[in-house]
Amino acid sequence: REHFSVHRRRLMDGGIPVKPGVVELLDFLAGRGLPLAVATSAGRATAEHHLGHAGLLDRFTALATRDDVERAKPHPDVYLEAARRLGVAPGRCLAFEDSNIGLEAAHAAGAMAFMVPDLLQPLPESRARSLDIFPDLHAALRLLRQHL
Repeated sequence: REHFSVHRRRLMDGGIPVKPGVVELLDFLAGRGLPLAVATSAGRATAEHHLGHAGLLDRFTALATRDDVERAKPHPDVYLEAARRLGVAPGRCLAFEDSNIGLEAAHAAGAMAFMVPDLLQPLPESRARSLDIFPDLHAALRLLRQHL
């Protein structure tokens, strides 16, 4: 319990490290005029804190959190809510996920789901549901530059 408390306090004070390539990816997508959203399992206060601390909060048109939906990931609700807030059909949304549960949620929402694994490698089910699996966001950006 004490370890969890110390770990949580450290995350709240210092934030979560930003994935390499995220700024470049967001710049590219915004430069194409695409609205951007975050669909997260975190609560609103935590998501706003981490995104704000990383200097990313103002880059997103919409933020959908577990506080905004009845069912959390792996249910599609947070992705459906993010798409609704963007005014975009879920099937026209690109989703970049770092977890198997998140990938399941994005796929269930009908989004074009990609995985950029973080701590855990993709399960066979995630591989089957993902349009592609990237080693990092730089690789995702290279693919998008070819197709957008």
